[in-house]
Amino acid sequence: MQIDEHITGREPQQERGRQRVQTILDSAAAIVAQDGLAALSMQRLAKHAKTSIGSMYHFFPDRHAVIKALADRHTESIEALVRDMALASDDEWRHLSAEAVIQRLFSPYAQYLREHADYLPVMREMNLPDEKSSFLALIARVLQLRRPETAETEILQQTRLLQSLVAGTLHHIFKTAPQSVAFTLAELPGVLSLYLAGKEGNIA
Repeated sequence: MQIDEHITGREPQQERGRQRVQTILDSAAAIVAQDGLAALSMQRLAKHAKTSIGSMYHFFPDRHAVIKALADRHTESIEALVRDMALASDDEWRHLSAEAVIQRLFSPYAQYLREHADYLPVMREMNLPDEKSSFLALIARVLQLRRPETAETEILQQTRLLQSLVAGTLHHIFKTAPQSVAFTLAELPGVLSLYLAGKEGNIA
């Protein structure tokens, strides 16, 4: 992970420094996952990471810098998931069922959220989109492959809708009923599958 020296103060040049940064970020993620963003302070983080305050400030000038670094790490991880999904061939995407397409596109993302409970609060705090344009481009590619007769403008609208259904629903649930995030992650694929199957004419 590349640490933005303009944000975090000083980029670690040695392997030991890079490992220290990852330890600090892992500790920050654990605190946020357990007790929420409000519980994240530089003092508690230093204690959890078993490091001195001086070492903390060596890499992160303030709490905001820590949260931004967490967000950057999540963004890089999601981008890696998208790159892996994009390796599937055109023929694979064409011949999968609507349900299988949704599972292939959204299951890795859902699993990532299950494994990283700090993701939603961090991304919401930074007001960052959940997916970069590469994920939207992948969805658009898949929809166009499956319905080549559909106009590009309609494909783009459907792409944005699918992404918004996921991101918007999750952020709303996190804000209003965070205890229901796991339930929502389990239910969303079924909703998305019905939408896609309907567009493809596979349901009445």
